Amino acid sequence: MRGWGNYCGVEVAGWTAPEQHMRKFQDMNVPLLRMMAVVAIFACSPPFAYAQTPGSLREREIKSSIEKLEGELHTSGAASWEEWFERLQPFRKELGGLMEFSIKNQVSPQSGPLLHIHSPGLPPLYAGTLSANFLTAFGQPPAQFLDKPSIAPIVLVSTWLKSQGVDLLFVPVPTKIEIYTNRIVKSCPPDGIANPLLRKLLHTLLEQDVEVVDLLPPYLNAAKGSSELLFLPTDHHWSERAQRIAADEIVARLKRYAFVSTALKQPRMFHTDRVPMKWRPDKGYLLDSLTPDEREIVRSYPYPTESVTRTLDHSNQPYIEPNDGPVLVMGDSLTHFFKIAIEAGSGIDAMLAEGLNLNVSNISMASATIQPIEELLRSRQRLKVHRVVIWIFSMESLLSPTGWDLPPLPGAVALAH
Repeated sequence: MRGWGNYCGVEVAGWTAPEQHMRKFQDMNVPLLRMMAVVAIFACSPPFAYAQTPGSLREREIKSSIEKLEGELHTSGAASWEEWFERLQPFRKELGGLMEFSIKNQVSPQSGPLLHIHSPGLPPLYAGTLSANFLTAFGQPPAQFLDKPSIAPIVLVSTWLKSQGVDLLFVPVPTKIEIYTNRIVKSCPPDGIANPLLRKLLHTLLEQDVEVVDLLPPYLNAAKGSSELLFLPTDHHWSERAQRIAADEIVARLKRYAFVSTALKQPRMFHTDRVPMKWRPDKGYLLDSLTPDEREIVRSYPYPTESVTRTLDHSNQPYIEPNDGPVLVMGDSLTHFFKIAIEAGSGIDAMLAEGLNLNVSNISMASATIQPIEELLRSRQRLKVHRVVIWIFSMESLLSPTGWDLPPLPGAVALAH
């Protein structure tokens, strides 16, 4: 009599064996049958599914990021990061001269000196002169520059969160002057990497098992000849375009988690629209440092960004971060400036919520370094609901010599040993 078997979810036609033949079959070589069973299990599994866990994919991302940075070093032709840095001395000298000129010719003693990032046919940009200090390394030798007090706390926070069952993605945001230096410095290197020692710092974090989302390459590529800015013209905060690039990079990483892939298969929690942008370049805090003629240029220039994207819920209300989202964004004002100063429901948190189809929480303060960690410790029950922490702040903060005294982390002494 013809019967059906079901193997790995696929029905296979065959003949049912009489009972006596089945007994003979069972008496066959048992190890052989076991081997056949194992082969069948692997044959029914997706290719390499056993290796594609969130942990192994995280390790692969870290390894890939290390290889990309080392590829940059190899392409530079230098034998070390320090040698690569020394080769850029002409660039630092030219940039330093522009900084000195800016300081001597600032509008008034009360205003800050500015670097004027002008390029024919492209929107004018302005950056605080002192924000370029880290590209010149403050005249420090490489060894001193690389000895940053921020590295150990970041590594410890990553390790501690992992011990709590929470993964960390560290997202240092390049500064305006780091991305657009080629528009004002003739000797800027062709690859746009103005300070290789910054790349070495990221390499160090990755080597110590901190997953880093490196935004410099996609930002440099996006800035090439484009009139769509990555930063606000008269403010140090990033633009919507820069946040969208970062959000896409982060969402791509988070898709490795089962809770994210499950959420993306569910009905959409959010939708988006575009509304006129209330914030204008002539409202930026750097405006006071411009001459009257430059202010008029800013006011009259047709900057292309005239609207902003909002994320809305099913009630058409702008997205507001709850405290119990599985993803937590923490950091400085880069993570909250848009929703506060420009439009409710805009900014990186809202973009991530819409991209992940999940609630995203936020803990942030202006100019923050480890302050969000302190807040997280005051609300430790949140560690039971957050699955991934996205730590975002300006690259300048990574280089800050102060503000890195971590509060006691539960179990951190054991982790340190």
